[in-house]
Amino acid sequence: EELDEYFKNQAFKATLRGLPELPKGTWENGVRVRFAPNPNGPLSMGHSFGIIINDIYAKAYDGEYILRFDDTDPDQKRPLPELYSQIKEEFEFLTDRTPSEYKIHISSENSNRYISLARRLIEEGKAYVSFIPQGDFSEFYQRPMEKEGIESPDRNKSIETNLRQFDEMVQNGYYTDENGSTKKPTDNHIVG
Repeated sequence: EELDEYFKNQAFKATLRGLPELPKGTWENGVRVRFAPNPNGPLSMGHSFGIIINDIYAKAYDGEYILRFDDTDPDQKRPLPELYSQIKEEFEFLTDRTPSEYKIHISSENSNRYISLARRLIEEGKAYVSFIPQGDFSEFYQRPMEKEGIESPDRNKSIETNLRQFDEMVQNGYYTDENGSTKKPTDNHIVG
């Protein structure tokens, strides 16, 4: 019995191919891994490395693998239609998986769901529209441990104003601020 357990443990370690075991308590209810490329260019060696490591863990722990196309930021990374099938083929080659052995999620196909959930958060007063650049937000408003932050001025806008701005942003890609100026949130977040 001890010898069987030893060989079983050695076989499991061989399946991991030198990768560390996942800590107890993180995999008992199943393992789910994902690879989330943006289909705006061919995969690199680094992508391949990530695909293979995730595959090893998914197979070792009898887990689920998701190929999730992260294609919802066309302002920064415009998806190229031909790359969806190319990435899928490369993924299958690197993992030796058939289409029935993994799931595909295409983020842009869920845009209406994301918009609906964001709108609901705004309606519940749990989210708001902001034009503060990410770097400024992190430095001044997030309350880092070493210094006290300040409250975002956008937090106090009415739910109605936030909903109007959010709906304009979804419809047009920009919204009109209370002072009448046009705000396109990605302008403050894209550098270079």
